[in-house]
Amino acid sequence: MKETTFRYAFPADAKEVRFSVGMPYIQADLDRFLDRWKGEEHLRREILCKTKKGREVEMLRVGCTASEPRIRAAFTARHHACEMMTNYAVEGMIESILADDNVGRRLRDEVEFLILPFMDKDGVEEGDQGKSRKPHDHDRDYVGESRYETVAALKAFAPAWSKGKLRFYLDMHCPHLLGGRNLEIFFVGAPDERIWPRLESLARILEEDRKGPLTFRASNNLRFGEEWNRGDEDKTARAWFTPLVADGISASIEIPYASAGGGIVTQESARAFGRDLAAALCVYFAARD
Repeated sequence: MKETTFRYAFPADAKEVRFSVGMPYIQADLDRFLDRWKGEEHLRREILCKTKKGREVEMLRVGCTASEPRIRAAFTARHHACEMMTNYAVEGMIESILADDNVGRRLRDEVEFLILPFMDKDGVEEGDQGKSRKPHDHDRDYVGESRYETVAALKAFAPAWSKGKLRFYLDMHCPHLLGGRNLEIFFVGAPDERIWPRLESLARILEEDRKGPLTFRASNNLRFGEEWNRGDEDKTARAWFTPLVADGISASIEIPYASAGGGIVTQESARAFGRDLAAALCVYFAARD
């Protein structure tokens, strides 16, 4: 029988002990990563807004930022504060955009990326789980008047920033802990069915060109209307962004906490997947010239 429990001996003098389902990623981790790129002309650190508790919410603009890009692409992470492995994938993606190779140079020449690493900044810093928070979490805050400052600010900023050039939006998540599809990386489709063939095209590129250790299979993608991807999913960020992407893609992705396609999800393997995703986007955008 597979072992599903563990034991931990608490030190007698321990005042506080915390357990995590993945490798924690908070403000200090983002600061350390961005310190590597100080002075980099193709990466701008800006502030979207402040939370109710006074924390600044970072907004990263990466790639073609000095001139008008041909394409704009947007990414969000941590709508659910506990889903930290997505941030390591974001790091890998940024590394690829800034790399001195064909992928990096093409993306910097043509694409401006807008990246929001912490949509639930207070939850991230306070160790909150965040998902299904009452009356709704950050990723169910996109219909009507938004209650969370970050969502309201993003909804105000994104349309003017996109300038009709937004062709890709991805909201990054981690799935449930165990079982079936939760142990795979997969894209989740938006309610607008016209997007699905484009998402499938990107997924095939990612599957065929993947170089990192984590397996990705396009057959694991979850179409809108299947399994849990129904109902209140039309209140999500990917649904709200759909009208902005024109003939592009609005979707989300699930990156497991610990095991994906039989491989181990670590900080470095998640970063490698981020690099694979950036490379796949480079091919996808080129194919749609």
